[in-house]
Amino acid sequence: MLEFLGSSDSNLLVGAGVAVAAVLVVKYMNARADAAQQRAYEAAKARQEALKAEREKPIKRRFFTPEELLPFNGEDGQSIYIAVLDEVYDVSRKRDFYGPGEGYHLFAGRDASRALAKMSFEQEDLDSEDLSDLSFMDKETLQDWVTKFSVYNSYPNVGRVLRRRDLTLEQLKPFNGVDNPRKIVYVAVKGNIYDVTLDGMNHYGPDGGYKQFAGRDCSRSLACMSFVDEYLDNPTLDGLTEQQQETLNKWEEKFQEKYPVVGKVINRQQEPRTLIMGNAVGTPPSGPNALLSSGRRGSATDATSSRKHFTVEQLAAFNGADGKQPIYISIKSDVYDVSVSRNEYGPSGKFTALAGRDITRAVATKSLDDKKELASLDLSDLTPEQFQTVDEWLDKFQSGEHKYANVGRLVAGNLRLTPAELLSFNGVDNPRSTILVGVIGVLYDVTLNGSEFYGLDGMYGQFAGRDASRALACMSLETETLDDPTLDQITPEQRKTLDDWIKRFEGKYAVVGKLIAAEKK
Repeated sequence: MLEFLGSSDSNLLVGAGVAVAAVLVVKYMNARADAAQQRAYEAAKARQEALKAEREKPIKRRFFTPEELLPFNGEDGQSIYIAVLDEVYDVSRKRDFYGPGEGYHLFAGRDASRALAKMSFEQEDLDSEDLSDLSFMDKETLQDWVTKFSVYNSYPNVGRVLRRRDLTLEQLKPFNGVDNPRKIVYVAVKGNIYDVTLDGMNHYGPDGGYKQFAGRDCSRSLACMSFVDEYLDNPTLDGLTEQQQETLNKWEEKFQEKYPVVGKVINRQQEPRTLIMGNAVGTPPSGPNALLSSGRRGSATDATSSRKHFTVEQLAAFNGADGKQPIYISIKSDVYDVSVSRNEYGPSGKFTALAGRDITRAVATKSLDDKKELASLDLSDLTPEQFQTVDEWLDKFQSGEHKYANVGRLVAGNLRLTPAELLSFNGVDNPRSTILVGVIGVLYDVTLNGSEFYGLDGMYGQFAGRDASRALACMSLETETLDDPTLDQITPEQRKTLDDWIKRFEGKYAVVGKLIAAEKK
């Protein structure tokens, strides 16, 4: 019995020892895990603080000539800059909108004011900096873009556009920071015109201590240290004393150190000299709105302008049967050029049945050889799991080995929708992310060229999936104009505004059907 008890005590001691050891090991392992977790946390925190510090680092704003702005188009890893009313914004974080190959890349590396104001992708508007003929509606649209860039998206402002021009004293006057749409401030000293907008607004802007000098030749005023109008109206240097000449020379040195010279003050009779800027040749304009076009090296819009709308019938022609034609495939209505995989999608490939088709439903149901599924565009009965299968295919197309080029969008040809049915076509509540806008009974597909305007984050996002007729006529974003789009009692001026909008829609977006009245119960 004693022997048994002794043996039991021994076993208990051994068990207790093992338990203690296990506890110590667990504590040690936990301590190591806690230490590793703490190190990971500290490292992550340090990275976040570094990123925050980088974001908060003050930006050294600078001037960009149109030629200097060109390389900032997102190509070769470059930042993406876009100028609006001469203010240059870094939009690099929206590379999916403005980067190479994307829908709005054509705005990158340029002042896009006119094109944005007119909501135009035309080369003529992209290359022109003339704002003199903008309508009231154009100007309102442009101000919306300024707000979008500077406030809503808070893109970093990295500088201003600098343009070269010679001006008469009369032509110089509107460049006072108020009477020109770009709020440029020029000051002339001893025949040279300086752009003081970037670094001198506090002095020469509308609220500055020297605001009288804005848009004027202030040579005599600086020499005499006087603000009287007669010196600004007649800036001749005749009769200056030696001391006044010395004072003026010191002012000139300050201007030369701080501000860029953009041109010369010329006599009214003198023919303005022709400027050559990069590849653009032009004559300096006669006013603040008639601005010199800087041109463009090559065409940044070739890839974007090639994106187009396809009907089902048009898409079918790109099925690989003609070896000289590319092979196109649509997924969720985005059309991709898969020609580099002709061995898979061409006439002898295992996926030849998919060529020239929208394959969304067939991929979702895993029925790649089913003609009925390939012919159907209906996605209403698909399950979340089936949509996940589609997204996996889409990911291969967009970021896989080949990264196929997106060449356009598949559009419907003869839709008939009631206002209630139209609601889901807002870019969010339909599986193809299609955006339709109704205007006077006509349905326009704005997905390809208008998602920046009418998409979820667009300035006209409220119009997506709605009849926007009255809202456009009244230039209103109020819900009541969308809920009641009738055109009763609109004024002739509002009707003209609506007609202007219709012309833009007709020239830019695909007509895909009609808006019909709901059936009465």
